[in-house]
Amino acid sequence: MKKRLARLLCCLGLALLAALPCAAADQRVFDQAGLFTAQQAQQLESTIAELRTSTGMDWAILTVSDAGGKTSRQVADDFYDQNGLGTGSQHSGALFLIDMDNRQAYITTGGSTIDYLTDARQSEIFDKCASGLSSGDYAGAAGTFLSEAAGFVAQGVPSGQYQYNEDTGKVTRHRQLPGAGETALFAAAAAAVALVFRAGVSHGYSIKANAYVYPFLDRSKAAFSAKTDDLLGRSVTTRIIPRINSNGGGGGMGGGGGPVSTTHMSGGGQVHGGSGRGF
Repeated sequence: MKKRLARLLCCLGLALLAALPCAAADQRVFDQAGLFTAQQAQQLESTIAELRTSTGMDWAILTVSDAGGKTSRQVADDFYDQNGLGTGSQHSGALFLIDMDNRQAYITTGGSTIDYLTDARQSEIFDKCASGLSSGDYAGAAGTFLSEAAGFVAQGVPSGQYQYNEDTGKVTRHRQLPGAGETALFAAAAAAVALVFRAGVSHGYSIKANAYVYPFLDRSKAAFSAKTDDLLGRSVTTRIIPRINSNGGGGGMGGGGGPVSTTHMSGGGQVHGGSGRGF
């Protein structure tokens, strides 16, 4: 009996140890500043777990009391990159930082989430989080971020959205993918065009065996002469988009003519969107 009990306890212990790495890997609330109660942190973890499943994107909350001399943008970007946050090859997701050292809240985005959380939408999120941040309800502010961000993802990428990289001036427009009905229509149209083209080619090559044969050996001749082409003129037009100096306080317009998601390159070499606001 004692041996069986010992074996059972041993098995349970091994099972718990095996589960620990998974639990640590799934952690998405990093309250380094100690702003949340255990219950609040658990509630945020549960909300994030649901969002990760429903959106296919990654979500995280980070609080710090010491930024280590970094800006809020650097803290958020570095933590995101160094902890392997984000889903897929593009590392899609978003992190909400409450920086008690710089007294700033910051949102950093990656991958496809950049297109959903545009500069204007981030500004709206900060508007909703302002009261919680100013009153010290930090868990409430974090929960507001999650709910507002999820709402924008549900709305989809806004029409005309584009990314503007403030480091290079590059403008990248978002391409809306066609729906299932449009895809079927395009496929049918492509098939019809292919059939018409094939019929035309087949008719052109359907020559009878006893058809007239052109006497090309008797009636053909070739004359070759030297000829060179000179490039007389060439015009190249370039346009430099002014760089927007931003330290994380908000996005800028890159001349794209639509909802903009301002991006930058992080210290880890990844493209991030993001903005911040003091509290």
